[in-house]
Amino acid sequence: MRFGKYAAYINGFEMVLVVPLVNVLFLAFITVVLCLGYMSAGSGLKVSLPNVITSQVLDQPAVHITVTADGTFMLNGRKLALGDVALFLKQLSGRRQTVVVDADKHAPLQAVISIFDAVRASGAGECVVAGLP
Repeated sequence: MRFGKYAAYINGFEMVLVVPLVNVLFLAFITVVLCLGYMSAGSGLKVSLPNVITSQVLDQPAVHITVTADGTFMLNGRKLALGDVALFLKQLSGRRQTVVVDADKHAPLQAVISIFDAVRASGAGECVVAGLP
């Protein structure tokens, strides 16, 4: 008789069916690999940002900071470093004035973001973006 097959059940050990376990682990591995592949890939789209179609007129005086195509900052026609802009915005913080960033459409995004960070850190007021014609 073939009692060897059931001897493990009698001793308290149950057989683990290996093939379904391997199948489930393999499918889980494939799912994780596919999800990580999609999550790590960027959008891959290279777009040029469009011009502004709608705008709003500011009725109060505002401070205009210009960001040129090469990423330099200008205030009233004078070139300034980012530290100088931040110092100017600290002095301006008591007035709660609007800061308008006139950014060239070819200006580096990091330069525009740096101005926004400087405005937020100084508490100068709100910051809006305007495109150069």
